Amino acid sequence: MEAKISALESEIQDLEDDLMTSSREANQSTTALLKHHNAYTEKEREYNELSTRASMMADELASVDSIFSAVFARYREGKDTIQTAGELKTVLKRAITKLSAAEVDLDGKHHDVTEDTRVLVRRLENEHDHDVLKLRSDIAQMQTCVKICETKRQNFHEDLLLKETELKELTDICDQLVNQQGLYSDADS
Repeated sequence: MEAKISALESEIQDLEDDLMTSSREANQSTTALLKHHNAYTEKEREYNELSTRASMMADELASVDSIFSAVFARYREGKDTIQTAGELKTVLKRAITKLSAAEVDLDGKHHDVTEDTRVLVRRLENEHDHDVLKLRSDIAQMQTCVKICETKRQNFHEDLLLKETELKELTDICDQLVNQQGLYSDADS
């Protein structure tokens, strides 16, 4: 009878040892799982931050694009104005030619009128030349602004591509961690 009791006590002791070992292994697995969960949570937070930053960059890029469109519209207006001014200059030159022919025909009778007309034409040409110079200066400034906006847009685009690559790499790392965790869980079972 005592041999049976000793055998039962030994069996109970073995079961208790197995239970303690299983409990330690379960605690270790739980600790490892918590570490992986915390790492995943951190990566998810980083992903959300990167996503927010990418969204902000996209908004800034849209703003730059809007500014670029406005500047380009101003550029076209200036170009049209210069073209119109060129046509006006051609018309003025034709008018001067007609006035010169009329002066010859009238043979001095309208000398005073012709002289006033010449003064007016010179003033108009000077004003026109001044306007053309100003328009060219404005166009040069607009072209510089367009180049700056294009450079900024390109920089934002490059930053966005870099962030997308980083995001892809982080996602791949998270996927690998999740897959590895799945393999460890299967191996422990």
